[in-house]
Amino acid sequence: MNLAFLKPITNIRAGSWINADFKIWFGHEEHRKAWTMLAKARQAVEDSKENLDSDTLKKVMEQVYIAEGSDWFWWYGDTHIAENKGDFDVLFRWHIGNIYELLGLKVPEEVNVPIGKAYRVGKVVKQEGEVKPSIDGKVSTEEEWKKAGYYDASGSMSTMHQVGEILDRLWYGSDEDNVYFRCDLLRKLEAENRIEIQFQSPKEFVIAISENSFEVSSESDLSIKKFSFSQKDIVEFAVSRKTFADETPAEFKNLAIELTIKTKTTDAELIYPRQGCIELLV
Repeated sequence: MNLAFLKPITNIRAGSWINADFKIWFGHEEHRKAWTMLAKARQAVEDSKENLDSDTLKKVMEQVYIAEGSDWFWWYGDTHIAENKGDFDVLFRWHIGNIYELLGLKVPEEVNVPIGKAYRVGKVVKQEGEVKPSIDGKVSTEEEWKKAGYYDASGSMSTMHQVGEILDRLWYGSDEDNVYFRCDLLRKLEAENRIEIQFQSPKEFVIAISENSFEVSSESDLSIKKFSFSQKDIVEFAVSRKTFADETPAEFKNLAIELTIKTKTTDAELIYPRQGCIELLV
């Protein structure tokens, strides 16, 4: 190939290997605190470096370069969850503290205060009380889903981000007659997107949600007593309790639904959870 015939590149679009943007590394309050802390430490180096000998400056810059690594910011915010998530915060601030100590400066008090908060590693949060939302595809009031439980799908990917994620959170709740579900999405569904909520127990059936439609299917004899669906700002649907269980009052009060969630895009097919199923008590 004769490189002389190639046109010179005049600009390069900024981006990353995840969704071609930088949202994993900034935007959350924790990200802002960490970047600000790093910027202050780097400015302290710039203000002091002319008074440092070459050996000390080398040691200082080694700590700066370590603190500027992207992995620290990967763990701030609520996108990635793991048992040892807090360790990364401790190590990041330790390297920041080393910069000040090598400069002969007092370590700012904020460096000793944890940036990241403790996040729940378990992904299913239980329902706290009766829920009776309007199935209109939007959050009409804060009270509608206030006592609902939820499954945190985006956090369930734990240490690694997965290309093709669509579902952020699946909310669930119930009253005496119905079980309600709500899907919060990371972005609007497009033609190639599909979310399948696969109910496994006590009844087997699938609700498939696409850009402008939904369908209910089952390989067994399923009798849906009542069903309503809406897709606008969010996806909401309601299924009667009688769909899941017989008309025995005890079964209504102790209804445990097991399900898995599958999302499909042109990039990937993801299953939540990766192993087992999600159990919801409604």
